[in-house]
Amino acid sequence: MDSSFNRCLISKLNLIHTLEIKNVHMLPKINKIILSGGINNKISMTSNRFVTSIIHLITGLKPILIKAKSAISGFKIKKHQIIGFKVTLRSKRLYNFLDKLIYIITHKMKDFKGFSSSSFDKNYNISLGIKDWSIFSETISCENINQTGLNITICISALAQAHIVMFLKEIGLNFIDI
Repeated sequence: MDSSFNRCLISKLNLIHTLEIKNVHMLPKINKIILSGGINNKISMTSNRFVTSIIHLITGLKPILIKAKSAISGFKIKKHQIIGFKVTLRSKRLYNFLDKLIYIITHKMKDFKGFSSSSFDKNYNISLGIKDWSIFSETISCENINQTGLNITICISALAQAHIVMFLKEIGLNFIDI
């Protein structure tokens, strides 16, 4: 069994006692992790394949390429031009990536002291932006392309933000102002 899955199971058992929740199904649960990002419109089709392969190395899944629905002349975007990518992680891949995020990626980020309360949206999902993908160990040999940023969104189901904060602290994520 996966070690990160065991850590989440142990933290949930601790949360039952801490939050005094009687029903196990009311505990916070991580539903999915979404990685997304934009692709510069000046890069070629071979670079799109390169970005796809890098994201595949990082996540283990092939990303969905997002195309423009309409032309926008101000941004020099043509209709059906590839403008971004998206990957949704669930189950085992979710916990593997969460393990990597908590114990490797956040420690490699410069000036990262933890998440703030502004990282949450109205549905209590938490988001993190990464400026370049060089902090991932899978991308060490990939220096021949302009690096793009990644948006990481952790989708969590819970009743209150306080429950999520306690849950995320239990599994190892740090917070600055909470």
